[in-house]
Amino acid sequence: MDTNDIEGAPILGTAPTSSKLSVCGIVCNLKRDKLTLTEASYVGMIIISIQLITGIGLVFLPGIDIEYVQYCALIGFIPLGVLYGCIYLNLVMGGWGDPNGKFWCDVKIMYVRGFNTLRSVVHFVNIPLYMVYLSSIFGIKDWFMIFLIGFTMFLAEWQNDISENQNQYDVKVFDKFINQDDNSLCLETLHEHQTSQTSSNVWTPFMVYCAIKLIVLTGIFVHWDHQSIDQTFGIPVAVLIVCYTFLIPVILNFLYMKNQVTFCKLEICRIANDITVPFLIFIFTLV
Repeated sequence: MDTNDIEGAPILGTAPTSSKLSVCGIVCNLKRDKLTLTEASYVGMIIISIQLITGIGLVFLPGIDIEYVQYCALIGFIPLGVLYGCIYLNLVMGGWGDPNGKFWCDVKIMYVRGFNTLRSVVHFVNIPLYMVYLSSIFGIKDWFMIFLIGFTMFLAEWQNDISENQNQYDVKVFDKFINQDDNSLCLETLHEHQTSQTSSNVWTPFMVYCAIKLIVLTGIFVHWDHQSIDQTFGIPVAVLIVCYTFLIPVILNFLYMKNQVTFCKLEICRIANDITVPFLIFIFTLV
């Protein structure tokens, strides 16, 4: 969250242009003409909060009987809700800490630079939680093995955080992307600027991140107890967890490392991933 390098000459001599952000051909647009980070984080916070409240109501319905480890599918909403709630509060409050001090946390600057420390911190909790759930689906009951899986997932997310913080855009100021009326960050304008920029990619932490996750998943599959998994709904839950914790993040991060997507588009895809896949995991868990 160190932002001591935000001062400098304007990065653009003229007013920046903007281009629409889209995911799978769907244009991301809300109430305003141009998508802002405040809107995107607010929508994520509201949707995940509704999912959490709905999930709590469904879990306690008569006839719903799930095992303790299956509560991971419900608990997984909590870190995500905290993530988008903190992002929204940070944007509304204009950052936390002292801009001239050692601690200064401003999500707008993070997006311009190309990283999100708040997301990384939440993934330290969320991703190991889902991987522990996955290991239980495949019949791993040993507590030491479960702890080891969770810990290695923590290390993998730490490496991903290192990769993201090293692969930043060389941007000195961010005021060109700020709406002066409400101090909001325009993602479309920032996306247009990032399209013409390249991040200083460092591949080693990303490769370590991929290797750790691949090794852990391979180990889980090797220890698969075929008698422990529900063939009807257990397999869809397992597939969704693998997609959420491994396949989708690795593909998105790889595209970002190859400068095929901007950080703005990367985060929009992450938001779409967060508000869809965990809810599907929860629904399949109940049935």
